[in-house]
Amino acid sequence: MSGEDKRPGRRSEPRVWLYTEHWLWGSTRSELTLEERAIFIDLLCLGITGMGKVDITYPDQTADQLRVPRDVFNSTVKKGVQYEKFTIKRDKRRKKTFLCILNWTRYQPEYLHSRPEKPVRKWRSAKGGKCDAHVDPREERRGEEVREGEVREEKRSGGPPSKLKTEFFNLLRSLSGPSYPFQENEDGQVFDLFAVKYPKVNIIEQTEKKVEYWRENPSALRAHKKGPRTQLVDWLLGEAEYQDGQK
Repeated sequence: MSGEDKRPGRRSEPRVWLYTEHWLWGSTRSELTLEERAIFIDLLCLGITGMGKVDITYPDQTADQLRVPRDVFNSTVKKGVQYEKFTIKRDKRRKKTFLCILNWTRYQPEYLHSRPEKPVRKWRSAKGGKCDAHVDPREERRGEEVREGEVREEKRSGGPPSKLKTEFFNLLRSLSGPSYPFQENEDGQVFDLFAVKYPKVNIIEQTEKKVEYWRENPSALRAHKKGPRTQLVDWLLGEAEYQDGQK
């Protein structure tokens, strides 16, 4: 936030954040046309007033307000739902239709959506240790578990978790598009789960095997009742069960 925004009594200007590398090289560029990508940005800007929701009860009217072709506006909404960028919700009571932008907080500065942390007063003895009544906050304990999982993952695979996660993302991005709707937030949760809870599973090796299988059998991505991300999780869980059986 700039110094001008911090002046007392001045309202922070609404804004939308884009991760440049994701915007330039991510799946959206292959999923939407040039005109549809422009309307996608317009919809992000409209989402500011509704905290990620856009009133599209009258889509032609919205398209006219944006001064964009109606057919391109409708195709942008349709593809956005198809590629899990948007979802449509209808308010029957108010007779309205809303376009909801998924992962809205990713497009917003953290200070606009995160809750301020409450100061925690820690009572310590003269020696600097914690008093007997002190209890670590739940998030702090969870953070320690995550760090321990990252250390185990680093020792097992010979590299820092951040590099492994990037390698995991790159494997999935190689399939991104209609075949695999890569989403950094959801796929990152898959990686974190197995890094912490199933550290003996070599997630890179097993993901490579699954990606290779999908490349050789592209119909398996579309024909299966479960989505590709769920298929990947089931595959990794199967490896975890195998590891337990071997143990």
